[in-house]
Amino acid sequence: AEARIRNATVTATTGDVLVQALNSAQLTATLDTEAESSGGSSFNAGTSLAINGLIATNAIQGGATAFVSGGSIVTQDSDAGDGNITIEARNDAVLTATTVNATRSGATAIGVTIAFNSIGWAPQNALFNTVDALIGSPEISDAYGDGSGADAVAYLLDTTTSATGSLAVKAVAGTSLTASASNSTEAAASVLAGRPEGLSFGGVISQNKVTSAALAFIDFAVDGVHPLSGEAVTPYTGARTITAEDGVRVDGRDTAVFTARVVLESKATAETNDFQEASAKGFAFSVSLNDVRGGAEATIDNATVNSSAGAIVVEAIADATLTAENNVAAESGASGGTLLGGTSSTTINVIVATNVLTGGAMALVRDSSLTADLAVTVNADNTAELT
Repeated sequence: AEARIRNATVTATTGDVLVQALNSAQLTATLDTEAESSGGSSFNAGTSLAINGLIATNAIQGGATAFVSGGSIVTQDSDAGDGNITIEARNDAVLTATTVNATRSGATAIGVTIAFNSIGWAPQNALFNTVDALIGSPEISDAYGDGSGADAVAYLLDTTTSATGSLAVKAVAGTSLTASASNSTEAAASVLAGRPEGLSFGGVISQNKVTSAALAFIDFAVDGVHPLSGEAVTPYTGARTITAEDGVRVDGRDTAVFTARVVLESKATAETNDFQEASAKGFAFSVSLNDVRGGAEATIDNATVNSSAGAIVVEAIADATLTAENNVAAESGASGGTLLGGTSSTTINVIVATNVLTGGAMALVRDSSLTADLAVTVNADNTAELT
């Protein structure tokens, strides 16, 4: 979503001026699979094989940008609560993904779940996503520039203002990702006479990624460089005054709530009489990568800001929470063969988990003059919680 005004003279004799971009995306995905096999008889182990594979990819992209570039904005309404100028970008993204994979067999059961969920990243092929998950870092996605971001950006650039009310430049980014992957495999081999072998293999590869940011600023490009793209532009040489009687607020807020859960169960059993051999093998293998990237910035550059009856606030707030849970269990058991035969039981359980939470908050006033009747506040607050 984008809302913009370029190189225009805007005058509102009554009411307010609002430039607003709102983007909201919600994706809910549920995928259930089940495979079951049985065979053989009471006197022969027979053959029973069940294989179940699941690959799920869910992605949300998009952002919101609101800006005024060049020109001027004037409001003249003197009624209380009117005459305001608001530049606002808001991006909300909510992704909820659930995968359930169940595999059961009378001898050999193999179940594999591969799940990729992302907000602010371009979808990638299963191979590259798997490699990123195995190495514990989205190196391939970064190399291809797939992290476009679910960002909110609001700004005034090379634009003077005169407001009888307040001026607000606000960027708000909110993301929520909830991912659950469940994989259960069970092999139960049982005969009265024969050599049963129970083999169960369960595997989960899970990758969940979020990248978002909130950026709000007022700037005059006196150095001839665009503050976002870094490209060369014509240096700004005009007036650099920002006036709002009831106060000025530049506000960037980024909130990310991330919850990922993996449940993997692999169970193998083999049962026969006391004169035969029995073998049971249970394997469980889980790899998960959870990566959250965020941040908030609020800045004023190269401006003269005045408020005759209000406050000036430059504030950046970043709040990110990552909750990751991995429950992985492998079990095997063999019975019989106590007289002439023998039993063997093998269990292998492997868990590889990488959880990364990065972000920051920056509030900055540079090469500017700020004059307010009330307080002048420049505040940055970054909160990150990983459990």
